[in-house]
Amino acid sequence: MSLPPANSDPRVYQIRLTTQNLYSLLFNSFQTISNLASTYNQIATASTNKVLKDDIAWLKESIDKDIEKLNALQKHLQFLNAQETITTPGELLKVFNEITDFAQLILLDDLITTLEGIGSVITEDELMIDGVGLKDVVILLKKFSISLKLAVDPLKKLKDEEVSVIQLEKSEVIITERVEDLKKRVTELENIIN
Repeated sequence: MSLPPANSDPRVYQIRLTTQNLYSLLFNSFQTISNLASTYNQIATASTNKVLKDDIAWLKESIDKDIEKLNALQKHLQFLNAQETITTPGELLKVFNEITDFAQLILLDDLITTLEGIGSVITEDELMIDGVGLKDVVILLKKFSISLKLAVDPLKKLKDEEVSVIQLEKSEVIITERVEDLKKRVTELENIIN
């Protein structure tokens, strides 16, 4: 026998519905980014360039720690999204903002900045993955970051408890359209590694 849903607030249901695909795509994409860092780490380990080895090893370690933090946020989110959990639209939007801010500011912006720094001191062929150079990977990561920002903006602009179901439904339509572009960006990153 399962427990009845704890939330009768239709806004809670709508936020969960709106964010479901976005969260799934977001968390899966960071596994791809972790794989990218691992691939770069393997390439750098074979290099004679000590600075490159050290920078990439630090990058890999940093990404792994950040993804651990993201996974902890994901566990909190899973608890909040459980049907039995009593929560509010404000709490769901707060966690949404925490997760997306962390993903954008800590993971993506730091990753892009670090890779650009590494790219400025190496030759293009030193970190090549199946013919794709570091500069091209940075461009793809920037496109992914922009797509993520565009996808999450409709919900980030909503004000906690004042939000209506109609506003959430409008946001869902926009987010659904933008998630398609985000999927495309994730696929481009996956194609580099696979």
